[in-house]
Parts: sequence; C-alpha cells; structure tokens
Amino acid sequence: MSFKHALLARLPGFIQDRVVLRQLLVDDEALRDVVIKVAETSAEHDAAARLTFEAYAARNLVDASGVPVRATPFLMLPSTVRFVALKGSEVIATLALFQESPLGLPMGEVFMTELAGLRQQGRRLAEIGALAIQKAHRRTGLAMLIYKAMWQTAVGALGIDDFVVAVHPEAEPMYRSPLRFVRLTDAVRRYKGLQSGALAVALRLDLTTMHKVWSEHFARLPADRFNPYRFFYDTTHPQLRVPTAPDQLEPYRLSARQAALRLASLRPEMLMSMEKREFELLQTELAIAASAGDEMRVRR
Repeated sequence: MSFKHALLARLPGFIQDRVVLRQLLVDDEALRDVVIKVAETSAEHDAAARLTFEAYAARNLVDASGVPVRATPFLMLPSTVRFVALKGSEVIATLALFQESPLGLPMGEVFMTELAGLRQQGRRLAEIGALAIQKAHRRTGLAMLIYKAMWQTAVGALGIDDFVVAVHPEAEPMYRSPLRFVRLTDAVRRYKGLQSGALAVALRLDLTTMHKVWSEHFARLPADRFNPYRFFYDTTHPQLRVPTAPDQLEPYRLSARQAALRLASLRPEMLMSMEKREFELLQTELAIAASAGDEMRVRR
C-alpha cells in the first residue's frame, strides 16, 4: 500500500471519513462512454484476467513470471460473476463477485469462523474481489460505478444479503468511509492466497439495511460534495447494463465455463497445485464447458 494509505489508516475514523469523501469525485465526462457489464466473451474474460494479474503483480501479491493472467479456482467457477468496464472494446476495469459454492468463499480459509456465524443466521453471502482498474482511468469515479453495477446485480438478480471482503488494513477506510463496510472481527490475519502473505481484515456490508444506514449517514453531506447515497439510489447511470433478474444471468454461465477452460490451458500449474476437492469440482465444471462447446460446434 502507499504511504498515503498508511497515513490515512492511522487517523481517527471520523477524520478518515472526511478525507476519503473529500477525495472522491465522479468525472461524468470521463465515464460518459464507459459501459459496465458482466463479461460474456472470451476476449472480455481474457482481458479481465490479464488486467487483474497486472494489478496484483504491481503490488507484489503474485509471482510476476509465467503467463500474465490471474487464475484461481474461485475465479474459474461459473458461479463467479465477473464485471468488466469497457471503453469501446477495451476492458479498462474489472471486479469479481464470488457466490457461495462447494468451495465456500475465497476468504473462508482465513475467516472461516466469522463467515460461519453469518451463514448460521441464514444470510446469503457474496465476496467482492479481484478489483483492477487501468491507471489512466483511476480517480474518475469508475470504481464507484462498477461497485454500483455489482450491487444492482447482487440485489436484483442474486438475492444477496451481505457483501464480504478481505482487504489490507490500510485499505479499510476506502471501504468503510464511502460504502459503510464494518469489520466482522478485530482480528488481522495473513491472507494465504497471496504470495506475500499480505495482512487482511474481514469486512461486511449488510445490503438489507444499506438504504437506511446510508440515508442517515450521508444525509448531511454538503450539496457540492460527492454523496454515495445519491450516487447509488438517486442517480440513473445508463452506462450500467447488468442483469437485474435471476433468469437474466443464465446466458453468462456458458461463457464463464468456457473462459475457465481457457484459463486452465494458460495456467496448468495452477491446476496441479489444487487440493483434491478443488480439482474435482473444477473438473466437473470444465467437462460441462467442453461438452457445451462441442454441441455448439455441431450445431454450426
């Protein structure tokens, strides 16, 4: 993390809120020609995997050698919804929403007890991860726009109750101040899925109370300041072209499986390092993808 993030994390919470909200802006002109959607082509999936790899490698979170695509068992599951931001045909940002699966959630290996507590309450969880934005398009409001696309899909199409995320403690203000995430636990642990063993805290956003919490918290923001409540609830963004009903997600499943098949061919060493249960689940999903691909070729 940068020195600025480290300094911000050491300030009292109410000062963090003021600093973060003052820095947030939405450049309507820069975002005018951007489209946010669920990845649905091989080119979009490939570009998202490469952009994520570049972002992680720049922070020394992954080994920078080998084929420059980020591939993990969770990113390859068709239950994972991968969002992309397009400017023309170029993928300039990406974000993944991990749904519950037989593998659980990516942060479950580190924060198993905390997630179990939410599941016991009957909460339906989804984890946010793999956010990457091209440097030239940062500080334009693009991150907030892609988060809004994810939120609309989670609420409208997936019936999600809670977003959860594991982030470095120094990045926590960027989730708490504008999005009102709260800690699941005070514990700071090492995230095992990254090569540096990066520190992580577990955060949660209750989507069922989000409207009330946000309306109360952001009600008194000055009119000339970026207001997350107004941005999410009161502003229409035609750039968002995402599914808002359960049946609208089905067409994306096949492309996600086929993208997983391609990722597996690009990073076979990732497959070889999997645990047995991970491999067996992905083997089933990849077999479905291969079979579906054969059927499509026969029809042509």
